[in-house]
Amino acid sequence: MTRFVANHTAKSKPVNRLIPPNIHTTLQRHLKNSTKAPYIPQFHFPNGKPPPTITTETTMQRLEQVFDKLPNYECTRDNFQVIVQMCQVPQYWRLPLFMCTQLTPNGAVDGDKFLHFWRQ
Repeated sequence: MTRFVANHTAKSKPVNRLIPPNIHTTLQRHLKNSTKAPYIPQFHFPNGKPPPTITTETTMQRLEQVFDKLPNYECTRDNFQVIVQMCQVPQYWRLPLFMCTQLTPNGAVDGDKFLHFWRQ
């Protein structure tokens, strides 16, 4: 029976290949040499990342134009698909958006209330 003997000496240490060597990255060196605190952009948005301001304003202008064309500045459930298209959201959001906004006594969406809702 032949045994294989490993060639280890008492002085050699086993190499742990799971731990990377202590090498400073460029960011670490930059932070170490810098006296100012680094700018770290916000990365957590509890309510979702807000759209750019220009996109929101463009959408608001489009919505105002659509509501201007509607009688009494109100949109019925049948015409609400146009509003959903202007908001650039999927069509299956039509009913949830319609139900989330405050409805007038005749069951239509008031344009001013919807615009206030959409700004939020």
